[in-house]
Amino acid sequence: MKAEIAKSAWDTLQKEFEGDNRVKDNNLLTLKRQFEMLAMKETETVHQYSTKLIDIINQIRLQGEDFPDKRVIDKIMVSVPDKFESKILAIEESNDLNQLTINELISKLKAYEQRLSIKGAEVPEEALQAKEKGKQAVETPNSAEYEKEKMLDNSASSSSSSTSASSWYIDSGCTSHMARDESIFLDLDKSVKTSVKLGNGTVVFSQGKGTTVIPTRSDDFCYIHDSFGMEVARVKMVQNSFLLDMQSVQKCLHAFKVNDTLLWHKRYGHFNVKALKYMQTNELIRDFPEVHVTNEVCQCCQLGKMHRLSFPINKAFRACEKLELVHTDICGPMKVPSLGQNKYFILFIDDFTRMTWVYFLSSKAQVFSMFKKFKALVENQSGCRIKKLRSDNGKEYTSAEFNNFCEEAGIQHQLTVSYTPQQNEVSERKNRTVMERANYGRWLCMNFSHLRVLFTVFIQG
Repeated sequence: MKAEIAKSAWDTLQKEFEGDNRVKDNNLLTLKRQFEMLAMKETETVHQYSTKLIDIINQIRLQGEDFPDKRVIDKIMVSVPDKFESKILAIEESNDLNQLTINELISKLKAYEQRLSIKGAEVPEEALQAKEKGKQAVETPNSAEYEKEKMLDNSASSSSSSTSASSWYIDSGCTSHMARDESIFLDLDKSVKTSVKLGNGTVVFSQGKGTTVIPTRSDDFCYIHDSFGMEVARVKMVQNSFLLDMQSVQKCLHAFKVNDTLLWHKRYGHFNVKALKYMQTNELIRDFPEVHVTNEVCQCCQLGKMHRLSFPINKAFRACEKLELVHTDICGPMKVPSLGQNKYFILFIDDFTRMTWVYFLSSKAQVFSMFKKFKALVENQSGCRIKKLRSDNGKEYTSAEFNNFCEEAGIQHQLTVSYTPQQNEVSERKNRTVMERANYGRWLCMNFSHLRVLFTVFIQG
């Protein structure tokens, strides 16, 4: 074909080798189908599977299709064999799948595959494996009647050096039944080589698979025992069933009725027992069992309804002169600091006059310096001296320098009991009052919240 210009030649070549839009769509659909159907085989390695998968992805992207890495990662994680299940769960727990790359995922799977191959290459000691074959009955040489036999498909292992070689530890929780004595097998297929992982982590390769039998009791009786282990009745099996005749039972059987009142009280969210009795009597609940009102106490209800006794009213100490007792407490931190980067404020309240002073702090470490400033101010202005200071047990009030200063100034420092704000009620109530009234001015910028606090304290005196 001839082309007069370069563009015509290029279009001709593109159509010849890539095809038209319909061919592209068919190729893209085929590649997507291969991607969805592709799964890693048990005999494949991670490198072989990832190479095939990435080759298909590159062909899809060459067709102009946008194919995200997240879709490829999801495909790898759901298409690997079951032996990678534990590793996939670990990757999901420890990594963000939105940020995980394809190369990182493939590298992790390759490393895990290498560890599996190293463990499987270890050559442990040999063993014989037994497996259940059926439910047959074999005639014993010393008896004319047939005895029942039970085939083991549970677990047992050969005994240790302290026991005989013919002893087995029978355990129904294991997968395989192993033995080291070949003579106990009725038949043995030595062509079967199965790997068995033991409790200490080693892998044992069996030398065959076969069948063995263990005879059971010859009598068809069901034995019924009481709670002390004494035999109460013996019932013979008739047509694969056990029919108990109460007239033949020699010993007495005792039955009693259980009171479920407390149980239904808990099931109904610790509802009042008298209310439960009312609902049962008036049949407000269908098939509700009989309820008895007793003096039995529910411990959960008793503990849940406990509360602290209130403090005595009008029995608190009141000062008789100015600065005889000063209350103090710190409030904060605030969500938004002030323009001076202050997040706390501290209040000092005179117990006699209820006059309040406020200072703003950037940290709790400034409490001591603010107290010294307050002490110098009020003592100079009033002509009285601070005699008692009451505060909580916060570290800002119990430092060594704070205590030494109070001792030198002759101030009795009263500390409240931990987690008992009622003892420091004057300061706690004042803090709450100041914050509630200051919040009325939220139309003011949050950075000016200290001005609202200062205004509130000022108008309250």
